[in-house]
Amino acid sequence: MEIVSLFSEAQKELLFANFKDNWRKNHVPVAYLEIRKLGYSFLVTELDDDNKNYAFGLCDYDADVSIDLIDLKELAKKAESVGDKLICRDREFSRDYNLAVYAKAATKIGALFFEDDGKDYKKIYQGYNKGKNCDSSLSILKLKQRLVW
Repeated sequence: MEIVSLFSEAQKELLFANFKDNWRKNHVPVAYLEIRKLGYSFLVTELDDDNKNYAFGLCDYDADVSIDLIDLKELAKKAESVGDKLICRDREFSRDYNLAVYAKAATKIGALFFEDDGKDYKKIYQGYNKGKNCDSSLSILKLKQRLVW
């Protein structure tokens, strides 16, 4: 499987554009990936247009949540090793908040979840959202500077 086939054309276009603009913005997630059997979920904001096997986003490795580089090829192999697939759950995926908001909320709950998963979750997101600019945007940008693409 070609890794970029996980994403719709519209998603790829936005993921590549976000990668080119990655030092200046705390992006809204573009894609939601998962490996169901392992309990892994990923909110992807960027895709490296030079090495399409690497993405950036919020990772939930079965309740171990972090913001990091995502090796899509390695994840696909890991999924295959347990008889599953790395899938893009919703090719029309759309979210309202930037990655920092989702990261703060996931850290509070201990897992990745969405604002429409329940009314209590919506309150959490609204509490972290400040005009769509979460105060941890700077920490995400500092993390990106430390990571090697």
